[in-house]
Amino acid sequence: DVPQIVEIYSYYVLNTPYTFETEVPTIEDYEERMKSVKKNFPFFVIENKEKEIISFSYAHYYHVRKAYRWTIETSIYVKNGLQVKGIGKKIYETLLHALKDQGVVNVYATLGCPNIPSAKFHEKMGFKKIATLPKVGYKFGEWHDVEYYQLTLNDPEENPKEIIS
Repeated sequence: DVPQIVEIYSYYVLNTPYTFETEVPTIEDYEERMKSVKKNFPFFVIENKEKEIISFSYAHYYHVRKAYRWTIETSIYVKNGLQVKGIGKKIYETLLHALKDQGVVNVYATLGCPNIPSAKFHEKMGFKKIATLPKVGYKFGEWHDVEYYQLTLNDPEENPKEIIS
């Protein structure tokens, strides 16, 4: 799956400010990312009828410090040209349900901007824009903002149970 995932992701790296990566990761690098993600969280893909991956979504810890362990960050990518066909909604709903079942409290989406399609998508999925960090990433000869969107999956508890891996 990794070569197809890197192919989808490479479009966004090379053509958009949506991710602040400036070089496409190698297949080996992305395999390591996936292994790291899958230690604690799901990594979902959607295939078409021809068994080609057309979307992927995953989650990882928002921050490495232990007090943040109920807060995660999500990522979603749909193959260029297939956006706005319901694919993203399907895979993201699957991811969010899994994270809720794991006991995650807060989910954050970090959007490199401008990224109006993703902002609208996250709002439709119930996320609220909570912050803008102005001009924090430099890509394609321009400074870009980052917007944070937040969704609460589970109510914060006084003595929260550990996240289920």
